[in-house]
Amino acid sequence: MLVLSRKPGQQLVIHIGNEVATIEVIRLQGNRVCLGITAANTIGIYREEIWSEHGVNGVVMDTEHHPVNTVA
Repeated sequence: MLVLSRKPGQQLVIHIGNEVATIEVIRLQGNRVCLGITAANTIGIYREEIWSEHGVNGVVMDTEHHPVNTVA
């Protein structure tokens, strides 16, 4: 895991294949951070709790982002 410190207004740039995503710290509110994300619509961006609970395209992931077998 890469851990970085950023101040409001500062950005991170992530290069994924031929796509680029930019994450900007918009503001800090107590123990919360507000992020702005700019990315191509081909890059899926999900909150972890949504990804883990509902999955994407029918595939549910655990907290380590591994597929979970949901068939009993």
